[in-house]
Amino acid sequence: MPIMSLTSSRDVFAAVENLPSGAGLVVYDFAWKDYEQLLQIIGDRRNLRVSYDCGKLEIVSPSPKHDLYSRAPDLFVAAFCDVRNLVFQLFGSATWKSEALNKGIEPDACYYVKNAHDIIGRTESGIRPAAGYRRRDRYHKQLSEEARDLCSPLGA
Repeated sequence: MPIMSLTSSRDVFAAVENLPSGAGLVVYDFAWKDYEQLLQIIGDRRNLRVSYDCGKLEIVSPSPKHDLYSRAPDLFVAAFCDVRNLVFQLFGSATWKSEALNKGIEPDACYYVKNAHDIIGRTESGIRPAAGYRRRDRYHKQLSEEARDLCSPLGA
């Protein structure tokens, strides 16, 4: 197996540009400033997930199977909020990073329940939400019905 020396964000981006679906790349001793540059280079390419933990950089190109199952939590959150009559805001993937903690992560999706009212309608800081999902919303109702269908065989 060839050994590669990846020393900058551009080197890493070049390595992952053709990363096959389902594959990943791990780089050790990667500087925070290079991590931030890499995020800028990658931009909105949502076919990559990047995490950073104290110098360890991991980049994954999720497989179609992963993408299929990554939407399942949406159903559970919708069902929970439906039962509790809670307003929630669903977002896709996001990048959460903290230089002070020397960590960054990109989940497949994120949800605002407790703070949904604070987030609904916000557009600054790259947040572009749809209208908040409420029990009466068509999309929420569809998610809730799908979640019930998914959970009923489990006796939930």
